[in-house]
Amino acid sequence: MKKITLLCILLSILFDFSCKKKNDQFPYAEFTVNGVHKKYEQVSGFSKNFCVSSTYCGHFYFSHADKDFLKIGIPGDPIVGHTYKNGDYRFEVYFLNDTGLMYNMTIAPLTLTLSKWEGSGGWAEGTFSGWLKSSEGDSLQLQNGYLKNTID
Repeated sequence: MKKITLLCILLSILFDFSCKKKNDQFPYAEFTVNGVHKKYEQVSGFSKNFCVSSTYCGHFYFSHADKDFLKIGIPGDPIVGHTYKNGDYRFEVYFLNDTGLMYNMTIAPLTLTLSKWEGSGGWAEGTFSGWLKSSEGDSLQLQNGYLKNTID
């Protein structure tokens, strides 16, 4: 009887741990900008609301301030494994630095590849890298980008 009770307790603990680990997921974007590592954990999920030129837009913020954020717009019905790049219709990436200078896609290469897109209520994941340019002509490089976000 003691063995069965002990086994039940151990299984209960393992079940509880596995469920908690699954629910501990949180959205974020992590990347390097001109050699400086950034991790943005304040997000708005990918949504069709307030998305002017793309179908789905997601925002990643360093804090709740109106500066220092990354916006990614994905066209149409997102496709897992497809690499979105500069020039793709309705694909956009914007970065607003902490001084308020806006950078967007240029003719220099910038790509995003989705590894997961579960649809409404699910998760999106992907990798990105490339170059952005400001209206003042400054460029910055995004490297080793990874995003994980909810889909509204």
